[in-house]
Amino acid sequence: MTGNAVNEAMGRRAVHKALFESAALVGASALQVYLLQRLFERRLGTSRV
Repeated sequence: MTGNAVNEAMGRRAVHKALFESAALVGASALQVYLLQRLFERRLGTSRV
């Protein structure tokens, strides 16, 4: 592998890692929203006065 090929491979890996991290963050955020909604729905359902 030439230096340029190594550089391109590392750049591609960095882009893939960034995309994966972004997807993981979005997934974690969506999960948090879902769990919080469930929590509040349960609370409102059980403790309504």
